[in-house]
Amino acid sequence: MGASYQVQLQSGALVYTVSGRGRSNEKSSTINPTPAQWREFRQALDGLRVWHWRESYPTNGVTDGTQWSLDIAFEDRSIKTQGSNNYPDRDGKPNDKPEPTDSFKHYLDAIKKLAGGKPFA
Repeated sequence: MGASYQVQLQSGALVYTVSGRGRSNEKSSTINPTPAQWREFRQALDGLRVWHWRESYPTNGVTDGTQWSLDIAFEDRSIKTQGSNNYPDRDGKPNDKPEPTDSFKHYLDAIKKLAGGKPFA
């Protein structure tokens, strides 16, 4: 039960929330990315081919560890995906390992950059 990070779009701004162990000490802040930052984020998503990710990346028989989800929609594309100790590779295939793939790490970096450098993993 380590830290938990969340970024949500609310009323045109990003709400960044971090919680401590067991969702304690929750702290939120509001971030207003520029249009250029949004374009750069979208380019990163396109380059990472997140639109090819599967709906789910489960790990059977494991109930702890790292859970993640992505639910995002642009005018022309959207995706809703999630995983548990399993991550997409460059082609969207699961790595079947508890360690994030390079593609997933780059996705986290893109979110961190959009969130003004705040931690996101």
